[in-house]
Amino acid sequence: MLLIIELVGKIGLLLFGLRQVRNGIILAFGTSLKRLARRTEGRVLPTFLAVLLGAVLLQSNATRAMISATFAA
Repeated sequence: MLLIIELVGKIGLLLFGLRQVRNGIILAFGTSLKRLARRTEGRVLPTFLAVLLGAVLLQSNATRAMISATFAA
């Protein structure tokens, strides 16, 4: 039972941290990111370069993937 409680707590903290990072990025770069996403939509090379830039700026592939998924949702 204690293991389940710890697991739920850790997942909750992870989700809370991701939300905080996402909100911070949206506040800082929201309009720029939306404009970049609209410009690169449907084109492979610009999209790849935009994601590469995101990976360089965020320095965490897992975080970048989760934040990108929340932007897409």
